[in-house]
Amino acid sequence: LVPSGNRFLIIGRLFAMSLLFLFYIEYDDFIFKRWTKILSPILLFYLIISLRTSFETITFITILGNPIAAIFLDLPIPLISMFK
Repeated sequence: LVPSGNRFLIIGRLFAMSLLFLFYIEYDDFIFKRWTKILSPILLFYLIISLRTSFETITFITILGNPIAAIFLDLPIPLISMFK
């Protein structure tokens, strides 16, 4: 079995969402602010769903280990088991 690497893409998407949030804070344009006020509930819903999905697929080794070690070592305990 070859790991797909999808769990690392989920972490990358979450970092991209945080960068979008920082860009929203620093960018000062009326049109941009108006569109983000309209689209922010959709982005918030997407963020909540993404966090839920990532907690079900990401394990402790993915967060604490490096990507090379995560290929060879795997603990089948998802992060969501800590919160349930």
